Amino acid sequence: MTELTPRQKDTLAYGLSAFDAAARGRRTRRAVIRGGLLVAGIALAAVAADRMVRPPDRGLPAYVEIIGDDLQLAAELAAANACERIGRTDGRLCVVECVPAGDPRQ
Repeated sequence: MTELTPRQKDTLAYGLSAFDAAARGRRTRRAVIRGGLLVAGIALAAVAADRMVRPPDRGLPAYVEIIGDDLQLAAELAAANACERIGRTDGRLCVVECVPAGDPRQ
């Protein structure tokens, strides 16, 4: 049997400890990367769920109503047709006088 010299034993021990340190470093990096990906995935899912649940902010004032279908548009146009005078003040439309449908003044 071959006996190792003290120098060879020291070199072998140093190599084994360096190998163990490198293996621990790789395991630590993998754990950190997996954790980061998990956190990023959870954050992405939370943002996606928030956008799906909450209606989009259109940035419109509260008094603005979005017309959704043709029947509603037809009703709004009929109501607007009943208006006698529409004026513009400081860039805003103002209805000055309206006559409801079926009014004898028509």
